[in-house]
Amino acid sequence: MRTALIILLPVLIMVVFLKEPTLSGAQNKDALFLNKCTHCHNTERICKYIGRYNPLVWRKTIEYMQSKGAKVDNTEKITIAMYLGTLQRHKAAFCK
Repeated sequence: MRTALIILLPVLIMVVFLKEPTLSGAQNKDALFLNKCTHCHNTERICKYIGRYNPLVWRKTIEYMQSKGAKVDNTEKITIAMYLGTLQRHKAAFCK
């Protein structure tokens, strides 16, 4: 049972994240991330974790930031977590 859970949990997480909400208009993931996260953090700090954190870890990190007062709703949280969790550091324009 434990082995099945270990195998199925990552699959379940990705299924949930693949149902990512869409953003309206010209607001894209990069702009959303920059708008919401760089009020308190510089991109250098965030770039240290690009490619190291998966979407689940980013989601938990954002939830912690929400508990500290970050103005990020749940749709934005999932979008940013998926964006950062699937981004490759060398492809992140804000990490250069």
